[in-house]
Amino acid sequence: MKEGESIKVITFGDFLISELKNTHFSPKESEILAFVIYKKHVSVENVLENVWDINQMPCRNDITVFFSKINKKLKNIARLNTKDSIVSVVPNKIETDFENFERLSLVSLDKKDTKSLKKAFDIYNGDFLPSISSDWALSVRMYYREAFFEVGKYLVYSETNVTNEMMYLKKMIDLGLDYNVVKLIVEEIEKRYEFDLVYEDFFDYVLLKNKLMRFSSYIGMVIIFDKEFPLEDNIRKGDIILKIDTLTYKILIERNWKLSKEKDIELFLEKLKNKNAKIKKVEII
Repeated sequence: MKEGESIKVITFGDFLISELKNTHFSPKESEILAFVIYKKHVSVENVLENVWDINQMPCRNDITVFFSKINKKLKNIARLNTKDSIVSVVPNKIETDFENFERLSLVSLDKKDTKSLKKAFDIYNGDFLPSISSDWALSVRMYYREAFFEVGKYLVYSETNVTNEMMYLKKMIDLGLDYNVVKLIVEEIEKRYEFDLVYEDFFDYVLLKNKLMRFSSYIGMVIIFDKEFPLEDNIRKGDIILKIDTLTYKILIERNWKLSKEKDIELFLEKLKNKNAKIKKVEII
């Protein structure tokens, strides 16, 4: 590492110091280091109170041992300084993903700076320190998670290309977006498009969540046609389709709760046949 360069610290999705990719920190060492980096300057007492459960809190000698082990693993790129019972990382030229994300996202949302928001969206690769269950980490985790979803929703709603919209939405789903929020976003997208073609991962996610719900919102089907039929031009608002090939579609039709499931399917297929669709096979999924 060259003199004057910043240490790069990753906290989204995992804890990692880029310059020490092959160095293993124990869970507690990682948390101590992450906590000090996040707080910048913090008392030894504050480290003890936040990193350890009150019933398992070590004595000062034990925490000193942890500091020594961490400094040994940090080698010559940095060290924990405990001058006057205040803990900090020196040198303090540290570049963190959470600070970059916050800088790019919060101000950019107010300014509607799409370019910066795309950069922020790319930085977020998972929950903040997901392996740490301490209260301080949980609180910070929720803060950044909510900020990420606000950034994602802005990008989805401001995008004019449905493929890009689904790309943003897929990442949000992969990183834990709530099913009901997915539905709201999809409904917003549907207002601007005549049909809804989605990625397979997205379709499978909605199908799975639908099956887990107490009252399912959709009926899932695979429809195979004898000859090409533009199913995307003949669906209802609220339905979701995935085109497998020229003859095969997966579809989630939105339930009509005034009808039985069987009647809902019957009427939907009848509508397609009235549009001259030649249906070879239907499978409920």
